[in-house]
Amino acid sequence: LITSPSANPVTFNVAGDIAIEATYAEGSTEHALSLVAVPGSGGTVSGAGTYAHGSEVQIQALPSVGYYFAGWSGGVPADAKTASTTYVLRDSTILSASFLLNQITLDSGQDGWTYSTWLGFYKRESSGWVFSLSHGWIYPVGDSDESIYFQSDSGDWFWTSSSRYPYLYSYDRNGWMYYSSDDSTPESTYFFDYGSNDWVVFEPISFTPR
Repeated sequence: LITSPSANPVTFNVAGDIAIEATYAEGSTEHALSLVAVPGSGGTVSGAGTYAHGSEVQIQALPSVGYYFAGWSGGVPADAKTASTTYVLRDSTILSASFLLNQITLDSGQDGWTYSTWLGFYKRESSGWVFSLSHGWIYPVGDSDESIYFQSDSGDWFWTSSSRYPYLYSYDRNGWMYYSSDDSTPESTYFFDYGSNDWVVFEPISFTPR
């Protein structure tokens, strides 16, 4: 009568008196929580293990130098964007911690110097100021290379990202500028100002106009 005895719920046709018996198997009271860092070089994760059903497990993602934590995926904790959070384990689960490159707000390299694939060489001081071999002293504000604000030593603000650079938005000029590394020299730094449709000369290795 029952074509799929393991189905739940199940339907069948009743053609007369019949007795149905439900069979239950004892389920596991423990589940495995696996944590994976993506990419593996991006950071480390902690909290994996075997826990009782319904346990509130503290999990944590710690970025490596040059990376930042982007979020959890898989079973997804309630606070998926928080590096340190709690996950309620109700089944065996694999959670992935995603890390993305963040080459300007964290340092690595010899003597504090770091090479950024888009900004070039820079060195970050303990005060938060960064000395860039292309732009001199800047103060980066932001969590990732995809949206970062610069403040120059003269107090002007600029916005750019790893995907938009060498284009920068100048809040002082209310428009976009283009940094030309080819035209810049040790004596002058050249930006093309799209607002005035003309080249602007800055002090060498700086965001300070002449």
